[in-house]
Amino acid sequence: MRVETTTFDYIVIGAGSAGCVVASRLSEDPRRSVLLLEAGPADRNMWIHVPAGMAKIFADPKVVWPYRTEEEPGLGGRRINWPRGKTLGGSSAINGMAYVRGQPEDYDHWAQLGNPGWAWEDILPLFRKSEDHWNPEAALHGHGGNLHVSSTRERQPEGSSIHAATRAFIDGGVAAGLPYNEDFNGPVQEGVGWIDHTIDRRGRRHSTASAFLRPALARPNLVVWTEALVERIVIEEGRATEVLVRHEGRLKPVSIGAEAILSAGAINSPQILMLSGVGDGAALRQAGIEPVVENPMVGRNLQDHMYLYWVHEVRKGYSFNGETSGLRLLPHILRFYARNNGLLTTGSSSAYIFSKSLPGATTPDTQVGFRAYSSEEMVSGNPGAHRFPGWSASVSYLRPKSRGSIKLRSRDPSDAPAIHANYLSHPDDLAALMSAMRLVDRIYDTPAMRALWIRRLAPVEDLDVHDDAQLEAYVRGHGNTMFHPVGTCMMGSRPDAVVDPRLRVNGVANLRVADASIMPAIISGNTNAPAIMIGEKAAQMIMEDAQQSGSPQRILQAQSPAAAS
Repeated sequence: MRVETTTFDYIVIGAGSAGCVVASRLSEDPRRSVLLLEAGPADRNMWIHVPAGMAKIFADPKVVWPYRTEEEPGLGGRRINWPRGKTLGGSSAINGMAYVRGQPEDYDHWAQLGNPGWAWEDILPLFRKSEDHWNPEAALHGHGGNLHVSSTRERQPEGSSIHAATRAFIDGGVAAGLPYNEDFNGPVQEGVGWIDHTIDRRGRRHSTASAFLRPALARPNLVVWTEALVERIVIEEGRATEVLVRHEGRLKPVSIGAEAILSAGAINSPQILMLSGVGDGAALRQAGIEPVVENPMVGRNLQDHMYLYWVHEVRKGYSFNGETSGLRLLPHILRFYARNNGLLTTGSSSAYIFSKSLPGATTPDTQVGFRAYSSEEMVSGNPGAHRFPGWSASVSYLRPKSRGSIKLRSRDPSDAPAIHANYLSHPDDLAALMSAMRLVDRIYDTPAMRALWIRRLAPVEDLDVHDDAQLEAYVRGHGNTMFHPVGTCMMGSRPDAVVDPRLRVNGVANLRVADASIMPAIISGNTNAPAIMIGEKAAQMIMEDAQQSGSPQRILQAQSPAAAS
């Protein structure tokens, strides 16, 4: 049986970190009909749900958009892989699962840029609303929300290689003068400590599809279409009227009863706006698209965290290299299913450092993620697992000044847009990354750390990190993405902002953007938790505006959404 209606009150485009939240919250009101569109398949791949399975899906084109940047002048012309999630849950289904909100100052800065309602005191309740935090005593966290946030220590038993290595890294950071931090999402971010992950009590990945969407699927007013590629949004007389979506082998026009919410991410949200005629007029005409609303900022203001690896060969017992090969994996599988913990419940990192590395910094500007494993790809870029014990750290500068862009290649929605990250185009970013690398060198040079590592693999041992020319060459030759693209549908009160502070697309009624693309400035940390917050904020504002307008809500007469997906 098929859904008979072609009109939905709310059409959410993109079932990612924010989109699943928006669809779930809007469908809580049975008077509202909600259609959620996802270009990828359902999240049935088993490795999506096993946290350590990230390595098996991160390059799988069945669940990942295999995007790449254009040649990056600041990185010696290299093209950088930019995979994004292509399944229910979006990038929350393929990411490293770290739960990091950022600093209160990040959101206060958004408000200062002309975005009332986005200061820290405004958005903290939304973070708490989503959250079911592992520590019931944590006052700044939520309890009983959809998203379970667990502790690395809960899942890694004493004596395991992960626990031993992580404890050694934390001890080394403290020995280097860093404060121990029990909670990076607590009162202060600075310090070294264990990190939290979006992993549920069973040790499974808690993507937004698992946490928000799945509990809502029984609602008759929520319909989900997977493998549904949006071609464009039809805009007539300044209003978004319908969404053209390719689904089940044909093009389907779906009418917008109240609003469409674009939650396709920092790459695809601006792409869909441009395909719909919203963007730089000259560029749109060159692609054969007649402009509807000319705004050259669509696709611009692209920001990302860039990082570098720091890799060591270490003593036996402080790395899980080789523990996942052949029969050695069997006890970890048994522990995963019997005890809901152990190696297979590992996120991408187990400990973080947030620290100030630049002179005059008032809040942390550097993030270091520690992992109790290493690979040849981290060292030389070549594939292959290390057969010896090793560990690695990713070193990132949190507030880059470089800005890039997303541009259309053609009017074909299946044609990946051109990504220009423009890494290191601002000279301050290079200086900041070099300062961050030298901070990590000081940490690893403490006696507590030197007692455990055998040799440095990246940067190579004969590279002098205090030599500016040598270190700059390493940064440009090995810098990579931290997979945190944001900013391409910038929020603001300025006339050239893509969306206003209530996330409404400037110049188009009935259309909002709700995902990481609306960030005017990148936050100081991982971007998944803030994207979830943005979904909460968007749903809240949409419901507020609907109540104020007094617009009638239709009641959808349809069968179970599970049958329609």
